[in-house]
Amino acid sequence: MQKTKDRRSVAAKLVSECEKNLSANEYNTRRFKKVLFCTASDIETIKLYAETISRNGSYSGLLMQPRGNVAAVLVNCGLFETC
Repeated sequence: MQKTKDRRSVAAKLVSECEKNLSANEYNTRRFKKVLFCTASDIETIKLYAETISRNGSYSGLLMQPRGNVAAVLVNCGLFETC
């Protein structure tokens, strides 16, 4: 697992990328972080996980284990946590 400071900086960067992606394309599915067919809801959920990691260093004990495209993006960013 990455150090907490590194995870927080990666998560903060991911939050800004999510905001930029949502402002550019709010309605259609899109490719995001090498994951195809991410919806706006997926991006908003990814943003929630990234904000939680940025603030607390982890999402364990705060949010449920992510699934589907959300989990795939977190894996690609190195932010996915196993139980």
